[in-house]
Amino acid sequence: MSWLHLIPSSWRKLVKSAINAFDFLIHVAIREKDLSKAEDKQIVTNQLVPLLNKIENQVIADHFVKKVAKKLQADPQIIAKEMSRQQKKQQLASFSKPTTQPVKAAKSRSQLLSEEILSLVIHNLKQVDWQLIPLKDFPQSSQKQILQLLKKQLPKDVVMFAKKLPAELQSSFDQAFLQDDKSLTVKALGKQLQTSSLQLAKLHLRDRLRNLRSQLKSSDDKNKVTKQITDVMKKLQEYNKRD
Repeated sequence: MSWLHLIPSSWRKLVKSAINAFDFLIHVAIREKDLSKAEDKQIVTNQLVPLLNKIENQVIADHFVKKVAKKLQADPQIIAKEMSRQQKKQQLASFSKPTTQPVKAAKSRSQLLSEEILSLVIHNLKQVDWQLIPLKDFPQSSQKQILQLLKKQLPKDVVMFAKKLPAELQSSFDQAFLQDDKSLTVKALGKQLQTSSLQLAKLHLRDRLRNLRSQLKSSDDKNKVTKQITDVMKKLQEYNKRD
């Protein structure tokens, strides 16, 4: 933040003790900005949200969230959500190793469902009914590996859990953790997990069925492949009945 050098070194103490200090910070942040432009609003948000997160008194913090939102003509909940996102990002940054970001390819439906299920579980871990998640019929993925570890360990602190994950799983956990908080009621969570899990399992089983039918033509053990096809079709029928 290039403008912070204008502020005395004691600014953290001022934020805690005097409301006028943050009024000054808001003034500095929006000075010479055209708040009718989305890019200027984003610049101001990026400057002020980290400072809002440093206000320890929740009443004062709420006061300034509303004030910043009014200046930006935004919903206070949007500011609060961005504060939460940056807090999570900061938590993860404390132990995540920087990685080179490859060019992102379009995500498949299977990958999107895997990420959604993992995010739901991370944000509602204590309420998860694991019987609704047929992991054995999920495609192999980093999300599936993390889900298997979560089911086995049932950690009380997901951030500490993430810290101990293998490096190759860190990025997938980070993406799910940084998604909007999806805290749900037990009933709503169960319904969403069941719906998404069934869709993912059926996608994977259909892919497996196509591969087995292709293998059947050139297989030396057609009876074995035929039995595998039959087993997959039975599972698909079972899942279709649950819809």
